Amino acid sequence: METRLCVRTELILSKPPRINGWSWPLQPFQVLGWLLYGYLAIVSFGIYIPLLPLPWNHLVSLTALAFIVHFFTHIAAATIDPADASVRAKQNYSSPMPLYDRSKQAHVIQDLRCYLCDVKVYVTKAPKLLVR
Repeated sequence: METRLCVRTELILSKPPRINGWSWPLQPFQVLGWLLYGYLAIVSFGIYIPLLPLPWNHLVSLTALAFIVHFFTHIAAATIDPADASVRAKQNYSSPMPLYDRSKQAHVIQDLRCYLCDVKVYVTKAPKLLVR
C-alpha cells in the first residue's frame, strides 16, 4: 500500500473581507437558508396550518411566534460584525486581506496572534480558534 505525504504550501488567494452577513458576494448556504426559510413559512402558514382541525389552531400563534423570533434573530446575527474590536480598529475593509502563505505559517492564528490581521487574539474571546 502506498502512502503519500501531502504538504500544502500554496498561497491562499486574497478576497476583500466581509463586514457582516450582508456583504457581497453572498455565501451559497446563506442564500439556501433564506430560500428554505421562505419556503417553510409559505408552506406552513399557507398550506399545513389552515388544514389543521379546530382545536389545533392554537398552535398557529406558537408557530408564528417561533418564526418571528427566528427571523429577527437571523437579521441581527447577519447584521453584526463578528470581528474583534482590535481587528475592527486596525482592519481596512476596502482593501483585500494580505496573502496567506502556508509555507510560512501552518495556521492563520497561532500562538494567540492572527498573522493576517497582525493583532493579538485573546483566549476568552475566541477559544475555538486556538491551535497549539
